[in-house]
Amino acid sequence: MELNSAKQSIPRRLKSAFKSWLSVSVIVSVVILAAYAIISNQFGTCGFTTLLKYDGVESGFDPNGNRFDPDDFKNEEAVRLSLEALKKSAAAEDIQRVQDALDIRSNISGGVLDDILENTSLYGEKEVAEFSDVKISSYFPAQYTITLRCADAGFTAQEGVSFLNELLNAYKSYFYRQYGYSASLNQVIASVDYDTYDYIDSVEILSSNLTSLRSYLSGLAGKDNTRFVSQASGYSFTDLIGMIDTLQAEDIQWITSYITSNNITKDRNLLIDYYQYKIEDAQRALVQQDARLYTLNGLIDNYVKTTAIFPILRDARSSQETFSTAYEFSQPSAMYDTLINDKIACQTALSSTQEQIALLQRRVERLQAEESSGNPELVEQRLSAVNEKITRLMEDVGASSDEFFKTVLLKDAVQVLEKPHVNTIMIVKTLKNALPAWLIAESVVFGLYILSALFAPKREKAAVKTENAADETMKEKVSK
Repeated sequence: MELNSAKQSIPRRLKSAFKSWLSVSVIVSVVILAAYAIISNQFGTCGFTTLLKYDGVESGFDPNGNRFDPDDFKNEEAVRLSLEALKKSAAAEDIQRVQDALDIRSNISGGVLDDILENTSLYGEKEVAEFSDVKISSYFPAQYTITLRCADAGFTAQEGVSFLNELLNAYKSYFYRQYGYSASLNQVIASVDYDTYDYIDSVEILSSNLTSLRSYLSGLAGKDNTRFVSQASGYSFTDLIGMIDTLQAEDIQWITSYITSNNITKDRNLLIDYYQYKIEDAQRALVQQDARLYTLNGLIDNYVKTTAIFPILRDARSSQETFSTAYEFSQPSAMYDTLINDKIACQTALSSTQEQIALLQRRVERLQAEESSGNPELVEQRLSAVNEKITRLMEDVGASSDEFFKTVLLKDAVQVLEKPHVNTIMIVKTLKNALPAWLIAESVVFGLYILSALFAPKREKAAVKTENAADETMKEKVSK
């Protein structure tokens, strides 16, 4: 009866101890997984995925038309700024260590792979034998995954995520500085000290800078198909080009006319010598251009285009004679077109050089024949006023161009498909690494749970015997 009672008490005891076992099991699981998660947090990887979207990226070019280099994602400037933002050491060796820990991988979709290669059956759709048919010869990715090996970079996983967020922001700033508004153009124009030149040279430099600026704006206007008007400056590219044309047609022309009409100069003899040298240099260039034009004319005159002949034969059924007709026409020639374009360019340069020589000769003659007149202070005031106008114009050009690149031409050029995160593959790896320890710990806990239920009846029986023996002893003492 006692054995049956013990057997019946085991399930009851297992049931009563189930909640305690479950609680201990959960606690053990949490402790083990937390320990391995901490280890994984110290030695994991993190990354993000970005998509480039602008004209030319599908051909492997950057926005400037040069070959795109994926290593730009981890350029020295971006890495340095990211480390400084996190208040980390940004020494040369630290930057190099982080760059080495960054891996950049291009992503190619399965659909693109199908476009590159297609397996085709030699005998039919149901046959086994196949060959590879190359459908496209090249492909340039636009999607990249940037991965950081945290341990190699000296970061925890969370620090790695913070670093990648800063790196992404730094790269976007670098991207728009590199491929957006050409700040170097502003620096070149602003860095010229016009006071170091003679009056007429200062005017020519101002005019040349305005011409370069106009060419830059015309290029942007040609890319604008949205009728862009800057919110910052309130001008469109057409407005800015009109302002440049006004400066050149009114201010520059007036100052040039005043200087040349009155022979205003800082040093007459020095300016005459300088003009004489420019005339001699232009005459040497004129001889070279004339020789080139002569050579181009000879090549064009002696060039023979390829002629295509298309014969047509027909029989005269009414007689025994056969009549033959043929059409002849010249084939297009890229070489001939190039020669014609070179001749036109050479003739244009030749005419420009001749005009420059004539202009310089007139200026020399006027400087030699007439004394200086007019007011140099007035020229300096007008030059200073034009320089101030150009400075304000450059501010409007910079604001408008920068806004155009960021909101129109290169809008969303750098898109984030996946924000910086700890890679999920490391979480799976962490679970795999924790599995053996978890199984052992849970086995021990479960074994103790079973053993406690099995040995509990024996402990109760022993306790009952001890209690009975104590009662009997007490009774014997009382009877005595």
